[in-house]
Amino acid sequence: MTSSDESQTRNVLLVHGAWHGSWCWEPLLPHLAAAGLDVATVDLPSAGDHGSLADDVAVVRAALDARPGPTVLLGHSYGGVVVGDAAAGRSDVSHLVYLCAFMLDAGESLFQAVGGQAPPWF
Repeated sequence: MTSSDESQTRNVLLVHGAWHGSWCWEPLLPHLAAAGLDVATVDLPSAGDHGSLADDVAVVRAALDARPGPTVLLGHSYGGVVVGDAAAGRSDVSHLVYLCAFMLDAGESLFQAVGGQAPPWF
């Protein structure tokens, strides 16, 4: 991607963490829109105890499919796991942003990243 292509990336998709919903982005949305960005959010099925990582990735991939052109994909907390998986193999994701998020190596699980067992706050 050249710098002229990067300047044209105006699409942003925000992905929340495990204990949030897309509502958590509401205070930020007007500021991003004022900056000329086309911002969308998703609600992850697993945040309501009705889904899995695979379901969450499918929701993000569907949202990417619905957006024209390159998209910056931002994940917060557990959303970092989701955006990493959702972006794999896609040419329409221009950048990944990890906002206080888990950034896992390929093939690494969240439980491996936190020491092999669920911490007490899970």
